[in-house]
Amino acid sequence: MKNAVHELLDRDGMIIGICNGFQALVKSGLLPYGRIKDLDENSPTLAHNAIRRHISQMVTVKVVNDESPWLKGMKDQTFTIPISHGEGRFMASEEEIKNYMKTGRSQPNTSISMEI
Repeated sequence: MKNAVHELLDRDGMIIGICNGFQALVKSGLLPYGRIKDLDENSPTLAHNAIRRHISQMVTVKVVNDESPWLKGMKDQTFTIPISHGEGRFMASEEEIKNYMKTGRSQPNTSISMEI
């Protein structure tokens, strides 16, 4: 499966992860590295929500960067969407978070984690 995924990506194929699919992308290394790889304790991951319970509610999100083909033409638009997760806190090193912010790939609400 790893080889098939890499072949898809090598020919500019796209992958989207929704709900547990997003978690699978992070836990496999596809996010943020773009390749399936072995991860270690310093690799980005999803952790339990800071409030220590499952969250299920409608939230408003704003597209701040439309460089992704999935979001093309949606910059500055807001959407109300449902969320439901127990592990929605993205955790990464401070260095990686700073890199994400510099490249416009995320806007975490703290220096080392963000709720998604």
